[in-house]
Amino acid sequence: MAVLLSGAPAYSIPVTVGQAPETSLALSLSAIRSARESLLVNIYEFSNPEIADAVQAKILEGVHVEILQEGQPVGGVSAAARGIQTQLLSAMQRMRNNDRYVEMSAAKRALRRFRYDHAKYLVVDGKSLLISSENYSPNGHPVAGSSGNRGWETFIHDSALAAKFTRMFRSDSDPAQPDIQPLAQAETAALCDRASLFCLSPRFVSGLGFAATGAIPLPASSTGEEPELPVLDARRADPISSPETSLTGLVRLLDSAQRRIDVQQLTFSTDWKKADSTSPLLEALFRAAERGVTVRILVNDDSAFLPPGYSRFTKVHQMIASLNKLARERKLPLSGRVANLEVMGVTIIHNKGVLVDDDKTLISSINWNENSVMNNREAAVVLTSRDINAHYSFLFEKDWDNSRKPSWKKDSRPAQDARQQAVSTLEAPLEEDGFCPATLGVTAEVGELDLTTSDRSFQTLANSVIQGTFVRSKHSEKECLLIERKFSEALNNRPEERSFMQIRKTAKGSLSLELAGYTVRHKLFSIRSTQRPSVAEGLRGQFNASVYDNSGQSPKRIGRAKFILQEP
Repeated sequence: MAVLLSGAPAYSIPVTVGQAPETSLALSLSAIRSARESLLVNIYEFSNPEIADAVQAKILEGVHVEILQEGQPVGGVSAAARGIQTQLLSAMQRMRNNDRYVEMSAAKRALRRFRYDHAKYLVVDGKSLLISSENYSPNGHPVAGSSGNRGWETFIHDSALAAKFTRMFRSDSDPAQPDIQPLAQAETAALCDRASLFCLSPRFVSGLGFAATGAIPLPASSTGEEPELPVLDARRADPISSPETSLTGLVRLLDSAQRRIDVQQLTFSTDWKKADSTSPLLEALFRAAERGVTVRILVNDDSAFLPPGYSRFTKVHQMIASLNKLARERKLPLSGRVANLEVMGVTIIHNKGVLVDDDKTLISSINWNENSVMNNREAAVVLTSRDINAHYSFLFEKDWDNSRKPSWKKDSRPAQDARQQAVSTLEAPLEEDGFCPATLGVTAEVGELDLTTSDRSFQTLANSVIQGTFVRSKHSEKECLLIERKFSEALNNRPEERSFMQIRKTAKGSLSLELAGYTVRHKLFSIRSTQRPSVAEGLRGQFNASVYDNSGQSPKRIGRAKFILQEP
């Protein structure tokens, strides 16, 4: 029931709170498995196998599922993400429940309504909203006890808020829009009949480890217990979205501060092209400091995005040093720190959160740069609650304290050739059927790996041999994706048993190869060809390749490998 306070309705809104890397996966799985009627998913990146399995379970139960995904992310849609799409599309096709899976993309940028669909939210049964700073990736939602991003995530049980996000989802995924591309479900069904991949027979469903009407259990913590998911009350839950209200909403939030502002961000661009060369968000922070508000800014160390051999003094360090110097000169209570990721125990800060005074918390996908605020589709919620603010304040204080001394590690290895660092998914996809084989025998021989800065689970890849017979999985007219046959034959559906091969045609007419898979801790890796066969040669022979750790914000080369291909 609404209670009038100062003329405005205030509600007691139950909010389940979580954070990456500790409980984000448990919270997302809990939200998904609570669905009884419908799931609406809007996500930038979807490569997390546990979340994919939870969504698939709901499809099998007959829950109506619709997914809107960014189809042109930076670096392209990965092979692993394409494999998950194939899995979910096959389930949708077999259940015939009017489910939908669409991408936001357009051949001409002018046809796109948003630069990127960067939002990360899920509406359950039209009544509750799961909203996060994190993508559905192994790093944004890591298995319990594994390394991952720092991010914030909440499950808000408020039908009025859910209705607002449902309307935004309907508008954004409208099939009449030129930037909405439905994924071809009929192709997936034909594949299922041919190769028995992802076929939803009783034998297949039982092999997944749950019944068609069952629930997927939450991941256990490192102690074997389920992670704690506190449920706290909020008085208000106010939505913010880019590009419509994010600038005014964020500035209004900062201008409302009376005592403190704590900002934790992946990126913070202080210069904007359309705002007199200064970010309006930075201006709002300085206005707050000038009226006596204590302002703290904790930003990610941008060396996490750079290849080996990065400069000791990065752009972010320079920016924070300049802000601190300006604050000292003006005698303002404003200070900034660069995250010490090693001491914090996280891969990167992927958060986009803000704490204001002792009762306002921003859960957001909005990076603090001009593009995210003005051009992207982004989603955020401002929660008014002392308890929720206290929960995330505890986390911020810990991260702030752990970053008293920035990490000044400099990689002694020489920077890799830019061509080796290039992400193969940037290349044009294949459009002709003839380039994509029906089956392909693949052997990847992995050599020594440099794992000084990688998750320990990558150790199992070193000096290993990966073998499989891959079969075509074509859910789109513009992709060539091959899925390992043993995945369907083993019927165990363990993420580390999944692997995918993506083949693309380069501008010069050669073929690039990318093998993607998961480690035993469900971290993504990829093996990408550096020596590429020509179209005329076909997919046979030996080709040099590089091994990448894909668990961070950017792929990181960690060693060499060799592809041995046999086209039947």
